[in-house]
Amino acid sequence: MITKGMPRELDEALRIARGVRDAIISGTGKTTSNLRGFLTVAQILAREEDQKWAESELNGYADSNLPQYRSSSFGYVSDDKVRLKMSHNIPIASGVAKMESYSRKGDDNTYVKLAVRPAIKQKVSDILGSMRISNWDEITVDVPRIEFDGIVDNIETEMIKRLNKMVIEITYGNIPYDIFKEFQEKVDKKLADSAPQAVSALNTANEMLGISEDPERVAAVALACRRLIKHVADEVFQARKEPYMFEINGKQIPLDVSDAKTLNRLAAYVDSLKIPSRKQLIAQVDLLRQFYSGDESVINKGIHGDIGNAEARRMVLYTYVLLGDILLAKEQQI
Repeated sequence: MITKGMPRELDEALRIARGVRDAIISGTGKTTSNLRGFLTVAQILAREEDQKWAESELNGYADSNLPQYRSSSFGYVSDDKVRLKMSHNIPIASGVAKMESYSRKGDDNTYVKLAVRPAIKQKVSDILGSMRISNWDEITVDVPRIEFDGIVDNIETEMIKRLNKMVIEITYGNIPYDIFKEFQEKVDKKLADSAPQAVSALNTANEMLGISEDPERVAAVALACRRLIKHVADEVFQARKEPYMFEINGKQIPLDVSDAKTLNRLAAYVDSLKIPSRKQLIAQVDLLRQFYSGDESVINKGIHGDIGNAEARRMVLYTYVLLGDILLAKEQQI
């Protein structure tokens, strides 16, 4: 949603972020181009860590800060005489443009010869054993081209996770107060009628949180959010053993709507409504999953311990807005 009164630069950032995310999901465009778009959004939002990440992916990494997903599962150590298998993780630090040039050329069974990086010289020495290495320039690490495809896919997955957080921040972090107030009055009544105790618990936990980074207070807010989500899901779509048939691109896909699948039940309820914003609301439910690392069972069992005050506050806001939209959706039915 692009809100009335949103600053022009944020409007542009939201447009670029959504465009990049759509390009990744649809498989259009190069990863290099998508990363440049991502970097632009990170610069507009002044997200320093995201800027550093994008720049490292574009320009290449130093061995000391190479992410785990940037490694090949196997390859070979070779010189002009021998080639020995190297089954350990092989760090791939090249910039994305270079990796795309490696991954898109040649047959899957061909290899790219890389220089031996300082971080794996000891591993290479161990593999070569008693062979004396007089000139490291003559030794290469040969990596199958198909391995680069996997690493590029990992980079795009990481980019989508970061983009989802950006979209949420832009969309719900800059809503003019008067617009939100009008929405809040409607939602407060709906939530109060739907789950008064759960709303009360959420308000109390949020007030206690304040600016604290106390893990127990953060966990209390997360728990209150989960309970409110479940209360609303129980009201709008009762759990059942039989799957809900969800139509995607003309195909009927069974959706698990058992008691534990809270977000699936919200999506099924929205899908059953004949409203113009149905697809948008389902997309919002999917975004809420990102707060729970894509694992719906977290909503019913617990919350990751690595979220802080800011993430907890965003969780409250986004949960509130999404559930409000869902409860008000019935009024939009054609």
